[in-house]
Amino acid sequence: MTAEALADKFNAKGRKWPRRAVCPVHQRQGQRYPSLTLAIYADEDRSRLWCPAGCKADDILAAVGLTWKDTIYVQRERLAPEEYKAQRRKQELRAAKESLERQLGLVIMLRATEKGKQAYWAAAEKRIRHELFCVRWELEREKVEEEIMQLWDWKQAAINHGRKARTA
Repeated sequence: MTAEALADKFNAKGRKWPRRAVCPVHQRQGQRYPSLTLAIYADEDRSRLWCPAGCKADDILAAVGLTWKDTIYVQRERLAPEEYKAQRRKQELRAAKESLERQLGLVIMLRATEKGKQAYWAAAEKRIRHELFCVRWELEREKVEEEIMQLWDWKQAAINHGRKARTA
């Protein structure tokens, strides 16, 4: 059972470990404030339950329908620091790309509807397109390079077509 699943089973509050929860043994006796300490240590394979009132851990587990075997902590695979940073950076870039694409759509729509602010919206569009290009370049470089090469080929074809038309 994962640490989060175990904490959810006890309705534990907080984000940091150890978490606090209402002891299910006390809850039956009418107590409503969190007294049970639920601790899961990453360097060990087990969790620890401690109630300051002296409730036995076996009774606490039985009250929520668990056994000690259920409390074995399944640790997520840990990434190397460089891999973790790279993964986080990709997530940040994907979020930035989505945000910039939404902004670009909005600016294009505003540029079309607000004729009096065309220059303002054109500058905003240019800035957003530049930021989007930078994000895409870092996130999906091969795809962007391919698009650039296609544009280059198209431009060269147009130039060559213009030369042929002038000489004819």
